[in-house]
Amino acid sequence: MGAFAGEDFSKNDLVCKYTGEHINSNIDAIREAMIKDLSFYNFDSPNGQSSQSSIDARFMGNKARFINHGN
Repeated sequence: MGAFAGEDFSKNDLVCKYTGEHINSNIDAIREAMIKDLSFYNFDSPNGQSSQSSIDARFMGNKARFINHGN
């Protein structure tokens, strides 16, 4: 899967906010170990959130989970 832009945007433009359930690192590790398919949508929390948590978009996320990201 993936996403395609319907309009031009520049580097560092906000396309959409990554949303989902905020979980701690213990729950994150358990869920990652239980993955039976390739649908894994956890993302480290952005600045301002605890570094010990992530956002799990698998069940409560939006379309941002389908966008590839890189450095």
